[in-house]
Amino acid sequence: MVAFGEDWSGELLGWFGGRAAHRCVISSPQAVHLPGPVYTDDSGDFDLVVYIEGTVLAPDEYVLEGDVLHRVDDIWPRQMFARPMGDEGTWGVSYWRGTPPPPGTARFVGCLANEFILACSGKNCRLPSTVTNVSRTGVSYSVNPSVIYASGKTGIPEVDMWLASVNPHALMQAPTVI
Repeated sequence: MVAFGEDWSGELLGWFGGRAAHRCVISSPQAVHLPGPVYTDDSGDFDLVVYIEGTVLAPDEYVLEGDVLHRVDDIWPRQMFARPMGDEGTWGVSYWRGTPPPPGTARFVGCLANEFILACSGKNCRLPSTVTNVSRTGVSYSVNPSVIYASGKTGIPEVDMWLASVNPHALMQAPTVI
């Protein structure tokens, strides 16, 4: 939780002035970078919670700015990585990492899953001809991935239209700024 970088290399931020080569960082004993993006909302379902030695830190004792967690009027304690979370000398952060799926996701994922279930049970389905083999008992199927990857389509019109509305440029991953 206090390690930095996609590879969790163990470079600590804050205590020793650590820095990362691929982006600017704020480094101080009061700031720690969280692997992000950090998602929170007003419903209380996606709260960020900070624990120090097993005790929940009051929300007014820290401030989140982007993916940087700032301690208010104090510094972050040293972390004893050899001890289990909740023990003396440990602290951590619990949060929802990433962004929520767009509205309608459940409906269209369910539609696509239903077509796979129909195909696996030997019933008529709308899966495209890129599905070349279906095993009914073993619940397996073979797909020619080059066709799907090239077009970015599933072959099911309502799913493809929804995908085009939430990803109009058919990006295979989120863009990054270097």
